Amino acid sequence: MVKKTFIKTMSYYPKMYYLLLIVAIDNIMLGFTAIYLNKLLPEEQRTELNVGYLLMVQGVGCIFGAFTSAFACDRFQVISVIILGVIVIGLTCLATFIT
Repeated sequence: MVKKTFIKTMSYYPKMYYLLLIVAIDNIMLGFTAIYLNKLLPEEQRTELNVGYLLMVQGVGCIFGAFTSAFACDRFQVISVIILGVIVIGLTCLATFIT
């Protein structure tokens, strides 16, 4: 029983191979935004506690984004979700660069 379930689960991974690109881009972007996240706070409010709060909110946002993208991949074609993800990541990188 377990072996059949494992084999059935592994048969879906080649279909999800294209999501690895979006995950890699998202992780790189997450690293850059985490480095420069403290610059969003004014100098007088930039304490370790406030930066920690920002990082926790960013982590919750990443978890919410993972659930949202998994739901979207279940509802729509994976390639359309990837295209939308690349557009959103590009806009986020642009907004981060401008600030």
